[in-house]
Amino acid sequence: MSNRSLAAEELRTARLSLRRPTEADIDAIFEIHSDARTCLHNPSDALAQRDEAVALYQRWNAQWERDG
Repeated sequence: MSNRSLAAEELRTARLSLRRPTEADIDAIFEIHSDARTCLHNPSDALAQRDEAVALYQRWNAQWERDG
């Protein structure tokens, strides 16, 4: 893996801006994953409480730290 900071990387397309999630995104993670329409085809991704969004972010962040 290169030495450059992955946290600063962002991928932009005409419709999307993709970057590593931060703690500041936890409320957005909860808002998205608590919407039944978002999880219609993958109900196991549904969140019912904000603390589940915190735990999800922590898992994502740990994986990002480990694997980039």
